[in-house]
Amino acid sequence: MKKILLVSMGFCAALMAKDFSGDYRMKDGLTNGSIEIKQLSADKLTFSVDNINPKNAHLCQIDGEAVINGNTAEFRDKDADMGGIMIMKFGNGFVEISGNIESKGYCGSGVGVSGKYKLRSPKKAR
Repeated sequence: MKKILLVSMGFCAALMAKDFSGDYRMKDGLTNGSIEIKQLSADKLTFSVDNINPKNAHLCQIDGEAVINGNTAEFRDKDADMGGIMIMKFGNGFVEISGNIESKGYCGSGVGVSGKYKLRSPKKAR
């Protein structure tokens, strides 16, 4: 029983120590772009999305702070009129983004943030 408890505690500590900081890139259909993530603490990160539709040069740029819970971070815009939500699910070398950002007016025509971004270069949190 003690061995199982120690292994479980070690596994939980390893999950909490994960640093999601880095530069992630995406090319998916009409959207090319990146998200830069800086983890501030075990439960908070900042992000900056910079995406473009190269066919019409429309942009989707958004910066914010998200709350981390396990391998998921959630951004909720404090501006009630916008009401944007962005969910970031982290995997091994990638982040999958979903939410309602595109439908809430954050992005230009034919460009969004949803999709799978691959880690280009990890960065240590400062």
